Amino acid sequence: MKIAILSTLMFDNSIGGVENHIRFMCREMILQGHEIMLFKPVWSDKYNSEPRRINGIPITLINAGNRICNLNQWSGEGIVGLLAAFFEKSQYTLGNKKVVQTISEWGPDLVWQHDFSSSWLASRILSRKFPVVLTNHTGEYLFIKKWISGQILLGFLLKHYHAVIGPSKELTPNCIKYSYTIHNGVDLNFFKPIKPSLKPDLKERLFGVKEKFIVFCPRRWAPTKGIIILARAIKWISENYSHASDILVVFAGSEDLQYPKYVDQINNIINQQNVPTLKLGNLDPYDLVPFYQAADLVVIPSLMEAVSLAALESMGCGVPVLSSCVGGMPEIIEDEKTGYLVEPGQPIPLAKSIIKLYESKNQEDVVERSLKLVRSKYDWSVVARNTEKILNDVFERSQ
Repeated sequence: MKIAILSTLMFDNSIGGVENHIRFMCREMILQGHEIMLFKPVWSDKYNSEPRRINGIPITLINAGNRICNLNQWSGEGIVGLLAAFFEKSQYTLGNKKVVQTISEWGPDLVWQHDFSSSWLASRILSRKFPVVLTNHTGEYLFIKKWISGQILLGFLLKHYHAVIGPSKELTPNCIKYSYTIHNGVDLNFFKPIKPSLKPDLKERLFGVKEKFIVFCPRRWAPTKGIIILARAIKWISENYSHASDILVVFAGSEDLQYPKYVDQINNIINQQNVPTLKLGNLDPYDLVPFYQAADLVVIPSLMEAVSLAALESMGCGVPVLSSCVGGMPEIIEDEKTGYLVEPGQPIPLAKSIIKLYESKNQEDVVERSLKLVRSKYDWSVVARNTEKILNDVFERSQ
């Protein structure tokens, strides 16, 4: 099948769950014999007509024209930041004619959309010619869902899709007929544990320390990811815990240029406390593997989340996960069984949980159960096969 994948979020220049989901699913679909082309709308100042190929995956950039205004300057914490991010992405709908033209000329059998707000109008027009499937990763959906009239609006916004796939039950709509829940996956050939005896030397090689308790947060610094909550938790630990200097907090994904105000807010908090921190910037998913393996705890402080790829990758590497109890996270983490859950948006409970896990230091049972879980249900090849069945069904129904 000839599949056009449409998304403004792409693994060519950023990290994140959507980007990595697209990367791994493309790889698996190509292995299954499908022809894939990624279509990425960009603003005119970022446009380049040269053909691109990353990790064997072809990418076509689409010139979406000029952005009306840069709303990233408002993309800080809170409702204003979330709305700014939503309307920033929604501006891409102005380039829908070029998106429709470019994809139509390629002539796909099916269009597979991964970025809801930025490509909604283009996919609606494309659905008149081609079957269109949405994988619904985005927090905007959850935001609309909470409105009093949210279900009515979502019914209108989603009615042109031939199927919608949600990476969690919360992101799976019940207002259309063909909707399915398929969780994210993990590449278990790479994300795997190391022997505990090797961890101190790995810590020393990566961080220059052997004994510190490593807290790893591999998340984009975006408002929905709750990084500022972890920053406040670190500050609380610094001010209230006598062994704060024994903890090292490591961030990956800290170079998110989409949200400069939010990044500045986080850095201002981090710079005012005494817990050691390290920022790695943006890393390729496979470059993250040794950092997972060296960690003692991975923290997912999200305010909105599907099923976090970072959580599954951490589990695959045999590292316990402490996550906010949002979205699809309770679907993979049973508290104190396969990981640990805290209420979202609460820095002090998060800080106390980090301290508790540092002091207990014995997580073998949790690690063993979480490893068993990801190995049985969350390998990317399994996720891809389940997704392929849906895409094939949509294609057959459209004939």
